[in-house]
Formats: sequence, structure tokens, C-alpha cells
Amino acid sequence: MNSGVQTDSLSRLLGENLATVPELLKQLPLSQMEPELLVHFSQELELLQLDLGQVIFSNHINSHSIDFAPGEHNRADATDLLIVCQGRVRLLAFDAHRQRLVSVKSLEVGEIFGADQVFSSTPLPYHAIAASPTQIARLSHDKVQPWLQQLPDLRDFLEQQTR
Repeated sequence: MNSGVQTDSLSRLLGENLATVPELLKQLPLSQMEPELLVHFSQELELLQLDLGQVIFSNHINSHSIDFAPGEHNRADATDLLIVCQGRVRLLAFDAHRQRLVSVKSLEVGEIFGADQVFSSTPLPYHAIAASPTQIARLSHDKVQPWLQQLPDLRDFLEQQTR
């Protein structure tokens, strides 16, 4: 059962909503990108649509994982590059003192997360969950490294986030 989750090419979204998505991409560390390269980059993205509470991904470290509903699974991977296009995403991590998962950050429209293992050999122990009806643009892990070579500003930005 895959309720509430759909993948689509961002290029279709661009066709439906030209006013918001290119502007969103321009707000990211992609602002110096040539327009043709920006269009090509946007065509590489998939759009994930999630309902409130759906798990985007769960890095279970030391068995501190999220219990999935029956039939539910990760929508992305921590090695993917993810951009919040609509809604909010909550990042959770295990608090050893409280012995439970706690919210460590809320991501809003335009914020980027994921692709952590490009810069760190150890997976970062966090989970990402839709905190509202959410749209995420996903660049799959196999496409991340080639784009980071073409976009040094984006690479520098992501590297700073993983420190």
C-alpha cells in the first residue's frame, strides 16, 4: 500500500507550476547556475508527495529506529539529495539522556538535506518525517556526485551542513 506517496518528474511540476519551482531552485545555492543547466538539473529530480507523518527515510543506528506502519518504507535514502518544495520536514535523532527520539530540526520550503555520506564515511543517525503534507524534490544518490562536481557552491553548502 503506497497511500499518499507519488513520484513524478519535476519537469512535469515545472510545466504545471512555472512560477514557484524555478524560483525555489534559484533560492538554493544554485543561484549562479546557467539557466540551461538549471533546467537540466530540475529534470533530474523526482517529486515525492507525502502526507503528515510519513517517513521520508530512517537511518536506524544502534537499533533506534522508527516503527513503520504496515506496508510503509523509506521514500528516499540518506544518500539522496532532498529539497523541501512544499510543507515541512522534521528531523529526529536519538537522545541518549531521554532514551527516545526527539525533534532536532524543522526544515521549511527551500531547505536541503540528505547526501550526508558524500562527506562523511559514517552515516548520520537521524530520521526525516513529513511534518505536514509535503513535497520533496529528490536527486537520487547515483546522480548526486556528478552534480556536485558541476555545482561547487552546492557541494560547499552541503559539506558545511554535515559538520
